[in-house]
Amino acid sequence: MLRSRLGSASGALLPLAVALSLCHTKTSSAVVGYPLLLLEPEARSASRGESALALREGLEGFFQQPAATAWMDDEALAACYVDHVQDIQALGTCWATPRPAPWVLGAGVLRLDYGRLGGLDESGEGTGDFDAGETLLLVGAARRLPDWGGGRLAAGAQAGLILGSIADASSSAWLASAGAAWRRGQLSLGAAARNLGQVISDYGAAKGELPATVEAGAAWRLAHLPFTWSLGWQKIRGRDAFTKVGGEFLIAGRWRLDAGYHVERGDERIAGADGESGRGFSLGVGGALPHGLDLQWGWSSYGALGSLNRLSLTWRYRQ
Repeated sequence: MLRSRLGSASGALLPLAVALSLCHTKTSSAVVGYPLLLLEPEARSASRGESALALREGLEGFFQQPAATAWMDDEALAACYVDHVQDIQALGTCWATPRPAPWVLGAGVLRLDYGRLGGLDESGEGTGDFDAGETLLLVGAARRLPDWGGGRLAAGAQAGLILGSIADASSSAWLASAGAAWRRGQLSLGAAARNLGQVISDYGAAKGELPATVEAGAAWRLAHLPFTWSLGWQKIRGRDAFTKVGGEFLIAGRWRLDAGYHVERGDERIAGADGESGRGFSLGVGGALPHGLDLQWGWSSYGALGSLNRLSLTWRYRQ
């Protein structure tokens, strides 16, 4: 049993409950695990309310859109950091190369750390500190396809392994994802199916399910203004479908101002609680730096629970 494997550390479930609430998981009949799979780690997309599936390009979209790297012409390395609430933090890195052409091959690792926790037994006595977290390992391939419908088409697929640990207990699951993107003029469309797989081993006797996700998005770049709208639709196992909207304003051809609104997160406002008016909104700023570097900061409000800060850095080192 989970309790015995954790040395009766009932406090071990606290970080999981916090993470699930921060990943805006609603109560349902489905048993869904691995909050890491629902976390948006990349700052630029998070700044736009996580609505920019159709605009993901290069390593900025590696963890959420398997087709994103298909648009890459340069070899690149990226890192991302998420300062969560309750001392929860996430750190990831990924790499991709457009060789051998026409394929773009990539790999990445993402770690969600719940920090050092104090265990309690059934009587409330301390049982010692322990660690808890989740690690995602991903490999993928993407490529551009022949033009279709007067626009450019790309597709990609990924396979991965996710590992979880609470004290001396562990869990694991394999997963697969696929995505496609289409661009014509000022219009961009994208779709992805993620987290399709199966739990190999779980903390308890009964195996849970992965948060299988289907997502679609559209974006439109204005013809006479350096501004791009983005709209996203998402359905996660055990939850109602929801939408997201955002926009990005380009300044001097290299600096970006981003804003967005996550509709489902905003609908979860706690009536009467302080700080809830901003829940669901996000902001960000970023831009291109010398030597092939690109930096982005993003902020997302979770109301009374707090806010998340994200930082992403990409380096195109072989052009």
